[in-house]
Amino acid sequence: MVLPLGLAMRIFKKAVVLTLLLGMSFNLYGVEGTRLEPVSEPWHFGRVQKGDEAQKTFVLRNSGTGNAVIENVSACCGYGVVDVSRWDIPPGENSEITVTCDTSRKAIGEDTNKVTVKYNSDSSSILKVEVRSDIVP
Repeated sequence: MVLPLGLAMRIFKKAVVLTLLLGMSFNLYGVEGTRLEPVSEPWHFGRVQKGDEAQKTFVLRNSGTGNAVIENVSACCGYGVVDVSRWDIPPGENSEITVTCDTSRKAIGEDTNKVTVKYNSDSSSILKVEVRSDIVP
C-alpha cells in the first residue's frame, strides 16, 4: 500500500516534532551533561587494625553541566555507606560520602572493593569508585 505524498509528509512532520519534544523533555531534568567524578581515587582508608572499624569521608564532584542527582549509594563486603551530604549536586559542586570499613571479617593485607553510586547520567548512570584499606594485625 502506497500513501499519498501529502499524507506521508504530514506523518513524517509529526514524527519529527514528537521526537524533538521527547528529546527536549530529558533536558528539563538536568540529565544531559551530568558527570560525577571522585576528587581522588582510589578512596583509601590507610592502615586499619584488624577487628577495628574505620570511617572516612570522600568527595565526589559534578564536573558536568547539568544537575547530578544521586539515586543510591551502596557498598558491600565490610564497607558501608554512613552518610551522603548532598543528593542533588549542581555543576561544579561537591558531595561528601562517608564510608565505613569493618575489618572484623577481613583478612590481613590489602583489601580492595567498590562503592557504587547510581545517578542521573546521560552516558553511564553508575559510577564505581575503588576503596582500599591495609588491614594490619
